[in-house]
Amino acid sequence: MRTGALLPLLCVTTGVLAGAARAQDAFFPNDATVDFTINGETYVGYANNADRIAGTNGTSPTVNVVNGADLGRSLSSYNSSVINMSGGILSSTSAAFLIAIDNSTINLSGGTVGTGTSGQAEARNNSTLNITGGAVNRNVVGSNNGRVNVSGGAIGGGFNMTGSSTLDFSGGTAAFFGGANNAAVNATLRGGTITGNVTANGTSMVQLSGTSVGGNVTAAFTSMVDILGGTINGIVNANASSIVDIFGGAFGGDFFARTSGAINFFGPDIDALLVNPDASGFSQYALSGMLQNGGSLDGRLLNIQNGSNARFSINRTSAVIPEPGTLALLAGGLPGLLALRRRRR
Repeated sequence: MRTGALLPLLCVTTGVLAGAARAQDAFFPNDATVDFTINGETYVGYANNADRIAGTNGTSPTVNVVNGADLGRSLSSYNSSVINMSGGILSSTSAAFLIAIDNSTINLSGGTVGTGTSGQAEARNNSTLNITGGAVNRNVVGSNNGRVNVSGGAIGGGFNMTGSSTLDFSGGTAAFFGGANNAAVNATLRGGTITGNVTANGTSMVQLSGTSVGGNVTAAFTSMVDILGGTINGIVNANASSIVDIFGGAFGGDFFARTSGAINFFGPDIDALLVNPDASGFSQYALSGMLQNGGSLDGRLLNIQNGSNARFSINRTSAVIPEPGTLALLAGGLPGLLALRRRRR
């Protein structure tokens, strides 16, 4: 450790206040640039561990993590502080966490979070995580009103969103999008690539308008998914009491509605022809026509579970992209908006 560079920046270092802080933990109450090694936990916004635990005497510094930094474990920001990480590494193989807490902000534009099976970046408690570059070895998490904005970079795992968190994904790569069963996530997927599945749980609302999805898109519980565009290579599922509204996009797989799930199609000339009333427990329809925002349904199949309340509707609409505020009304299936409704009972 380069203590000559470290001591002027820290209030607590190795061997100081050992009863209040674990050995080698570092605290940054003031503005600083980190280009050296810290073997323990790193906390931004407090002078010592006693203050951090009590939530007293917090500060709001800006700390820049640059090339040469090697943070052995977690890096956390508190109290509206700011971390700008443009280089360096959180090198722990078991406990590498980059966490924004208590209205703080983390801007990740370079460097690496985690090695081996470790590496998580998280926004919680009204904080914001902005990712424009760099690499997160495993998952990106939003919780407790945390805000996550991703326009670049590589995420080795995926998005694990919980609570009332929000996600804006416009670029970069991730393996999946999902969350807790009781999540109330608001997610906009308008660019970038998700190589695996997209799953909306709980009461989440997910809008997909430009992302390329390599796997399936599934709405579960009472969630809502609006598909305005993008590419989905797998199947589309409406499960439980969820709703999927489809206005556009390119689809490589078929559509399934189960239990009380609903799939609503919007376009000027969409049709659904019953081709098999019992395809392994599903009524199967051949779809055709163009979607409202572009994209063809020709050659795709719609499968509605028999003996359930699963359903679908065809809505004759012109090629006009709806305002975001009207999507909930459209999803509700108002009679004046439905030109044709087909339901399996």
